[in-house]
Amino acid sequence: CASLWDIGDEVACFEFHTPMNALNTEILILLRRSIDLAADQFKALIIYNEGPHFSAGADLKELLANIAAGNWTGIEAMIRTGQSVYQALKTAPLPVVGAPSGFALGGGAELLLHCCAVQAHIELQMGLVETGVGLIPAWGGCKEMLLRNWAACDSTQHGTIPAANTFSLIAKRRVSGSARTARDLNFLRPTDSITMNRDRLLADAKSKALQIAQHYSAPKQAAAEIATAPIDDWLPGAIDEIGGDRPVSDYERSILEHLAGVFSAGPDGSRVDEQTLLDRELENFLFLVRQPKTRERIEFLLKTGKPLNN
Repeated sequence: CASLWDIGDEVACFEFHTPMNALNTEILILLRRSIDLAADQFKALIIYNEGPHFSAGADLKELLANIAAGNWTGIEAMIRTGQSVYQALKTAPLPVVGAPSGFALGGGAELLLHCCAVQAHIELQMGLVETGVGLIPAWGGCKEMLLRNWAACDSTQHGTIPAANTFSLIAKRRVSGSARTARDLNFLRPTDSITMNRDRLLADAKSKALQIAQHYSAPKQAAAEIATAPIDDWLPGAIDEIGGDRPVSDYERSILEHLAGVFSAGPDGSRVDEQTLLDRELENFLFLVRQPKTRERIEFLLKTGKPLNN
């Protein structure tokens, strides 16, 4: 389902092979081992998909099996593993460049958000869509999008705007229609690059990785200033705006309230660090995954391929 191989010039490639590349515990562990191996032997690492899609996200079949078995400890371990692996990817001592094409959804999008750079195919469709199955991003997606939206805001706009913008993006399950749209949505940074010809994607990613490797230093964990005003000041209106012309169901409102809980102000009213955001993602995910209506949503999506609004 995935492999690590040497593509020359001291660059390694972690390559997905299956059509949708659902991310399960086995893949996460393999990715972590590949990061460690690449750090010892190579200048840079590329994460790439040979099949049509980068990743459809977390393996919902594995998750549903654990829900059915009441294996809440196993689910918590899966989330903690994903958080740990993605943080290791972000703070790796060598540059890790994502080279996606096709879909990069849910956990697949979260993986790319933790790469130091992305070389994307023009037709990339990227988004954090977890609320559709009654969950929230919990492998660092909320955290990374909040940090990006904070950085994108002028200092006069910092207040609640980064939190509210991040909430809206995830709550609406926005998916980019192209790599250019992904850049507009902050899924891609201005420094990330776009490849027009799919056959050139890996070569372009390799060139980008080697360029970055010349003067690379791993990032440190950041602190994010968020939601300096009480969340109740903006959340009710934000939820109503999500619904638009249709009413928001009681359960959908509950999902969105737990999503917003990740972005609440810190104990001092203004600052939280990355680990606090990860802890909040985990806490709210673990509450939602136990709910029968979340199980209904997952089962319906696996059966029909369509979201259930219960």
